Amino acid sequence: MAVVADSSVWIEWLLTGPGSERYDEIFATPEALIVPAITIYEVVRWSLAKRDDEVAKAATELMRRGTVVPLDADIAAAAAMFAHDRRLAMADAIILATANAFGAEVWTQDADFAAIAGVRYFPKMT
Repeated sequence: MAVVADSSVWIEWLLTGPGSERYDEIFATPEALIVPAITIYEVVRWSLAKRDDEVAKAATELMRRGTVVPLDADIAAAAAMFAHDRRLAMADAIILATANAFGAEVWTQDADFAAIAGVRYFPKMT
């Protein structure tokens, strides 16, 4: 099954945080990942704010190894529906809509996704 790793999963894995090993299987073959363009934005923005431009460049390079999906009209409309129906933030709704467009499962640490079908939720570890 195709997987969309949301920003929280990318960041946890890139930092080798306490729960990062849970994601090793999907990052072992990043070419198999579906990568919504909004996820690149979020991870690079986080990298620049919390780390540095070298981490941002490395993250971007790795994320580009997956299938990067730009925001198009169909995904945007589906995302708007998800945002409205499930009260999701814009980026979360775009991630979910992108996953649905590709028949992919979302992997996340974001509790806003926890009860949504097609989502594999991993509580944050400390």
